[in-house]
Amino acid sequence: MIVLGIVGCICLFAMPTAVHVYDRIQLQSARVGLVNLYNSSRMSARASNRTTVLRVASNQIVVERNWPTGSAKDTLLITDVRDRYGVFLAGPDSVRIDSRGVLETSLPSPVKYVFSRGAESDSVQLSSYGRIVR
Repeated sequence: MIVLGIVGCICLFAMPTAVHVYDRIQLQSARVGLVNLYNSSRMSARASNRTTVLRVASNQIVVERNWPTGSAKDTLLITDVRDRYGVFLAGPDSVRIDSRGVLETSLPSPVKYVFSRGAESDSVQLSSYGRIVR
């Protein structure tokens, strides 16, 4: 009975640490997922010679490719970070990538996407040239 009490106390103290570690793993996975989607949208822009838009709306990341006329769009990928990773995403609503694979507009400050889950948060920054900065 004493052994069972000791094991219970150890689990009581270890459980918050396990939840903290799980939150960090989910945040890192979501950050890597956004970086991969950004890189795939850059490659899509280069391969198709068309402007690609990385759009964020209500915890969903959407990759769209514009037609040369600008009248229509192809939706390439939709990823819901809330369902997939259990995190919330905040940041600018869209980033346009031109056919050269760089950001279309010169930004005065870096674009920052912030992921949050519980008390933890993580972020990804894109410089004005499209370089990924953690």
